[in-house]
Amino acid sequence: MKKYNEIRKTDKFSYLTCLFANIDALYKKLGDVHLVSDTHQKLEEFAGYEYMQAIRFRKHFAVIQDYCDKFFECKEKGFSYELGCRYQKIDFDFTPNIDAEIKYLKGLLNIYKPEFAQEISIIESLIKDLEAFKPHFDDYLKS
Repeated sequence: MKKYNEIRKTDKFSYLTCLFANIDALYKKLGDVHLVSDTHQKLEEFAGYEYMQAIRFRKHFAVIQDYCDKFFECKEKGFSYELGCRYQKIDFDFTPNIDAEIKYLKGLLNIYKPEFAQEISIIESLIKDLEAFKPHFDDYLKS
């Protein structure tokens, strides 16, 4: 994780992240046009292996961080505010931290009142996304 934290603080990472976001938007708008895919390929070559690994990792991690907004937007008032605050600053250093977070959330579901159906649904979705994120996290740590 130290490597990712160092890379994400660079200007190059910021620029590349913006450029890839724009290219992804072009893919969605235009489809797989040669100009778009060629530009994407050239950018990958320019970025290099470490930066591309960090950019891919960030894309997967962003799914988890987006739960901050989902919890804050939730109209129910169980633990949504506290969980929104938690996911504003969520960070993982080791795979066991992800496992612990999944265990924490499953334990939270055991004490949730059934009338908070929307929050329960968000937490269940988050657990699934954390389980899907874990292999990407492991791959990034190994790279």
